[in-house]
Amino acid sequence: MNGPCQAARPQYDVAELLSFVLGPDRYARRAEYVEYYRQQLHARTGRFADRTAFAEGTRLATLEFGLHRLGLYLLPHTLSPYAFLPRVVDSFFAGLPRRL
Repeated sequence: MNGPCQAARPQYDVAELLSFVLGPDRYARRAEYVEYYRQQLHARTGRFADRTAFAEGTRLATLEFGLHRLGLYLLPHTLSPYAFLPRVVDSFFAGLPRRL
C-alpha cells in the first residue's frame, strides 16, 4: 500500500472471518470458502477474475491479519485471557499458506 488512505484488500475480511469461525473440522475447506468469496466479489464487482492474483492477495492479507490484529489481541490476552483466542489462533495457523 502506498500511503495512509489506501483501501484495505477485500481478502483481509475473509482471512479474519475464517480465522474466527472455522473450527478444526472445517480447516480443510478454507480454500473452498475463499474461492466462493472471490467468485461472489467478481460477480458483484466485475473485479477479481484472476484466481492466482486473488490467492496471492489472500496470502498477504492472512499474514497481515496474523501480524497485526492477532498481535493486538495477544497483548491483553497475557493479562486477562480471552477465552476465544486460542481457537482463533489455532484456526489462523491452520490457514497459513505453506509457503510464506
